[in-house]
Amino acid sequence: MKQLAIAAALVAAMLGVAAPARAATVSDLVQRCAPHVAPRTALAIISVESGGRWWAVNDNDRPTPRLATPADAIAYARRRVAEGGSIDIGIAQLNSAHLATMHLTVDEAFEPCTNIAMGMSVLQDAWGRSVRNWGATRYALFKAFEAYNGGPGAWTSGSASLQKRVEGYANTVWSRAEALPFVGAVAPASEARVVAAVARPVQSRRRRPPHGVQVFFQGGE
Repeated sequence: MKQLAIAAALVAAMLGVAAPARAATVSDLVQRCAPHVAPRTALAIISVESGGRWWAVNDNDRPTPRLATPADAIAYARRRVAEGGSIDIGIAQLNSAHLATMHLTVDEAFEPCTNIAMGMSVLQDAWGRSVRNWGATRYALFKAFEAYNGGPGAWTSGSASLQKRVEGYANTVWSRAEALPFVGAVAPASEARVVAAVARPVQSRRRRPPHGVQVFFQGGE
């Protein structure tokens, strides 16, 4: 039990969140909401993308202002999406470009389970495209990480800065995944209240992605 507590504290530290005694865990959410993706893979992406903060927002078109509260973050995302901005939303930083095809509102996209499910659906799509190019290899997963950050177009982009950015992102996710122990990462204490405060998980309209990304764990490790 002591070793498990130490490992859980390590993951919580890597995700940059506090560790309240009875909080839900990010790994619980990952295994419940995106069971088609290896937990260590999803946890690494979440760690890099948001540090486990369900109301994280990133504006790709202008400097993101300081958003001190969830209400501030949600209001900002609503306004910028309505203006046509490219906004990364929530715990897995789902980009607003996917909202229409996934039939999600901005509020629904912040709900952690929905956000993880849809974010990992984007990863699954990137993995499928990558496999068609490079086979079911570790290199294909690395390229899928690149696409999660910059879209599949990053693979053939002539932009040196974009290539450098996505490669650096993929390397960071890969290193984070290798370092993570296979235990629950503690989520923010407010996570349990998000469903009521923001939106219910979008079950009926959710497209379940195919299975495939099974990396960084073996036999239920």
